[in-house]
Amino acid sequence: MKPSFTSTHLLDSLGYGYFEIDLSGRLLYGNMPFFNTLGYAPEELLGKHFRRYVNRKDVALMFNIFSMIHLTGFVEKNLLMDFRRKDGSTHTAEGTIALVRDPQGNALGFHCILLDITDRKQRETNIIRAKKQAERELEIAREIQSSFLVKDYLQPEGWEIATLLRPARQVSGDFYDVFPIATSKQLALIIADVCDKGVGAAMYMAIFRSLFRAYSDQQYIMRWAGVPAGNREETPTGTFRRDAILASGAPSLKNAIDLTNNYIATHHSNANMFATVFFGLLDPTTGELHYINAGHEAAFVISNDQLKKRLDPTGPAVGMMPNMEFRIEAVALNPGDSLLLYTDGVTDALSPTEEQFSDRRLVEASTSPAPFAQGRIQNIMAALDAHIAHREQYDDVTLLVVQRNK
Repeated sequence: MKPSFTSTHLLDSLGYGYFEIDLSGRLLYGNMPFFNTLGYAPEELLGKHFRRYVNRKDVALMFNIFSMIHLTGFVEKNLLMDFRRKDGSTHTAEGTIALVRDPQGNALGFHCILLDITDRKQRETNIIRAKKQAERELEIAREIQSSFLVKDYLQPEGWEIATLLRPARQVSGDFYDVFPIATSKQLALIIADVCDKGVGAAMYMAIFRSLFRAYSDQQYIMRWAGVPAGNREETPTGTFRRDAILASGAPSLKNAIDLTNNYIATHHSNANMFATVFFGLLDPTTGELHYINAGHEAAFVISNDQLKKRLDPTGPAVGMMPNMEFRIEAVALNPGDSLLLYTDGVTDALSPTEEQFSDRRLVEASTSPAPFAQGRIQNIMAALDAHIAHREQYDDVTLLVVQRNK
């Protein structure tokens, strides 16, 4: 059997199906890859209309395509066609259809090339399905993580607390937390940045947050190393006045950091996961803030729209090695003062020209006049967004501002 219009040796070697139909849609010729694709012997289809092997729902569409090609003479490429095999199964092919004319320019019929892409389409479908499933799981993870971020936190009288977390991805390795300590009158203020990004960091974020909360309220035998020297006043018998230490909330602070550090470093050492953390305990009555800065960005104390003090690290990141030493420091927040906590996603944010937002720009934005804590966050984010411009956000951005109004 010879083809009516062209040679198909090359197509045969490449595995493409080739067939020819007349203007009425009857099959005139097909190569063996074409018949093998359909599962028919040549004699079963030759002379038969294309509706015999095209999927029923696509017959009208194929008729319109052939009619358009006949009318315009255009070659149609990359057409997706569903065809029906002899065994009843439906396959998908990608094809090209062109009009064939005689030397006088009269239309004779059509020649067509097709390639069975059923397996490829199935793989693509599986990939799309897997992607949708992954997106759904990430959305669930985002919703769960969002539920961890307390939004109705306590606003002590005379104080204002404002927060913001803007993830770079669906989930974040940053977190903040604000909660009262059950065993004292202090308010816990936490901001943290878990190393790495994505789902793994988000899972560890949940672990860190849960441990900080749980250990903060546990009874604790105080380890006095790292307690501020000002609280180590000795009695005539040479013992420390521990009542002042207990009143300061230092046991809760040491408890949370020490035990969390040891747990992560001991039980998750293979994962090499750690977090930089600023953990402060605020006494709203006095304005005294005891804190541990575990390898985190230096917090700002702002007074009269001026940078008054930086609260630098007092120990390493949490979870790197067990039994590390974390020193407690203290600072007083007076009426009109603000405390700014932030993650490095703020200072490291890049402009379209690869310039970092920087510590300098953060100081400028955070000291702009702002009568309220939320206004200070808005000033920072306005400056940050102007700096980033149209560039995609690379890292999580987290801010926590505490302002003493009176």
